[in-house]
Amino acid sequence: MHLIVLFLYLLSLATQLGTAFYAFLIAKEAPVRYRWGWISLGVGLGLMLGRRIAPIFEIIKSSDFNIFDAILSLPISIFLLIGTIGIHRLMSKLNSSNGFLTLLSLVDPLTNLLSRQETFYRISNEFDRAVIPPLTTALRSRVS
Repeated sequence: MHLIVLFLYLLSLATQLGTAFYAFLIAKEAPVRYRWGWISLGVGLGLMLGRRIAPIFEIIKSSDFNIFDAILSLPISIFLLIGTIGIHRLMSKLNSSNGFLTLLSLVDPLTNLLSRQETFYRISNEFDRAVIPPLTTALRSRVS
């Protein structure tokens, strides 16, 4: 029975360690505004590893164990992994959808030309780029 409990804790430890590592990998590639959330999740999962390590040492040291805790530790770690993967997939899908919506707002889908708003925006930028520098140059020459 000791070996089964030890195996459950070790499997739970490995699963949770992998989940924490996965959260840090996601944080590395995540947009800046979401990075702190992934780092916090990775740190929290890393700190929770103590809940998996302490019973392992207790089993090795004194052969005391709690079968109920050992049985629950594995599904908890698995659900944390599944949840982390699910949130990552959701964030990836949202980023992809946002990219598609951005493209849709820039280009008219019927003609594949720039949309009216994007055309006006670009004309305004070009006008500012063409008009503002000569005005600032003229103002500088008057001041000096």
